[in-house]
Amino acid sequence: MKTTKFLFLAFTIFLLPSCLTRPQPCDDRQIEVVFLQMNDVYEIAPSDGGRIGGLARVATILKRLEKENPNTYCVLAGDFLNPSLMGQLKRDGKRISGEQMVQTMNAVGVDVVTFGNHEFDVKMPELQARINESDFAWLGTSVRQVVDNQEVKFKKETADGAEAVPDRLILEVYDRDGTQAKIGLFGTTIDSNPKSFVKYNDFYRRPIEEAKALTATCDVVLGITHLEIEQDKKLAEMMPVTVPIFMGGHDHDQMQVKVRNTTIMKADANAKSVWIHRVKLVLSGKEPQVTIDSEAVAVTDAVPDDPAVLALTEKWTQVQDDLILQIYPTPYEKIYTTEVPLDARESSIRNRSTNFGDILARAMTAGARGEVVGSLINSGSVRIDDQLQGNIYAIDMFRALPFGGGTEEVEMRGSLLEKMLRQGLANKGKGGFLQTDGFRYNQENATWYAGGEAIDPAKTYRVITTDFLLTGLESGMDFFTPDNPDILNIESPTETDDLRSDIRLLVIDYLKKR
Repeated sequence: MKTTKFLFLAFTIFLLPSCLTRPQPCDDRQIEVVFLQMNDVYEIAPSDGGRIGGLARVATILKRLEKENPNTYCVLAGDFLNPSLMGQLKRDGKRISGEQMVQTMNAVGVDVVTFGNHEFDVKMPELQARINESDFAWLGTSVRQVVDNQEVKFKKETADGAEAVPDRLILEVYDRDGTQAKIGLFGTTIDSNPKSFVKYNDFYRRPIEEAKALTATCDVVLGITHLEIEQDKKLAEMMPVTVPIFMGGHDHDQMQVKVRNTTIMKADANAKSVWIHRVKLVLSGKEPQVTIDSEAVAVTDAVPDDPAVLALTEKWTQVQDDLILQIYPTPYEKIYTTEVPLDARESSIRNRSTNFGDILARAMTAGARGEVVGSLINSGSVRIDDQLQGNIYAIDMFRALPFGGGTEEVEMRGSLLEKMLRQGLANKGKGGFLQTDGFRYNQENATWYAGGEAIDPAKTYRVITTDFLLTGLESGMDFFTPDNPDILNIESPTETDDLRSDIRLLVIDYLKKR
């Protein structure tokens, strides 16, 4: 973290060096502060065969900026603990659950994060461990921990005790000629991941309250938001005070959207790009004058790796590879090439059939031993929350499907098959939305078809599905278990070399043959 510290409201007051406690004769009343923005970073290593992304490259960009201007801060606008393949793996019998991310972010020099919805994928003890391990500040503006049915602030536990995660932060900055300024930061988090240990408060009202409070004491106020773009736009419309930029997340594509006095900025997910915001403050007038110059920077192999962060990345990647090698011998083998992005983003795959969902379902159908009419897979099995393009490697299927799991060939009555398909449609927006092969829904007559014919409730159909779906744990599908009387037979893989024992192996085999 920089030598300039945070003012944690109601906690710590920063004491400036005595030589800078008041304007000096040479004070030009102008100061520039730089923010490097990332969002939705699930991978510490580069993707696309090492060509794009990588936190070791981000560290290099950050160090260059810090050399130019010590008043430089690195911000990550939510979603980093999950989902990732590495986070799902177990080391010494314990799930990694984002430990690799926090270690690497500490090494990069990240300063501030806001909670993303995926931070709550991990269990509360794991989340607490990650908060405790972090060298950066967290913003908990619109979220609270639930403890014994009571709402309390999340906290960071240290050797000196526990500190509450703040709702707002103040950066107090100064430059060589004595100019001083205060920059206020607030956050907010989308309420799309309900958990028993989390209370989501109004993600519009809370940031507005904090922005108003910060405006009273700060020269400029900035937002770090983890919302859908339409929600960001609505918040910008509602904001009663001037907030020049929202450094945003949740959406995974680079964007720059102007709404009233606010520009909403989002970078590409997985550090494929970053935003650099140069905030210039002129404090000589009655009101501070703020100008912001923002630059999108692609993170590619043209940027050299920071050696220390690269070493950490390689250490964790080796941990991952050692575990994957137990399942697949050549994880970095190229298995497919596509110029059309394969859409595995949650916002897409949980709402409609996508080309990536089609590949999964068709791979299952193709890998069936018996003659099946089609396949069913819940979109929540897909956890990469990204698009795949260019060269696709075997490891990408492990990243996309970190839970793995086998497939089952199930003979069931048409009445049950139709019930599953209808519930899958009802689960739109959730992980229980089904990606399918071999089935079609006609909205005009509200009828499901299999093999070109309307599903007959009394007929028996053989379908390949995942072993997870057969647990009945998916949303609204508690009826889909082996003891359902409408399930007549289940064929499970029994041989160790049966690709059906791991859906990732089925998909890899399917793509290699295309």
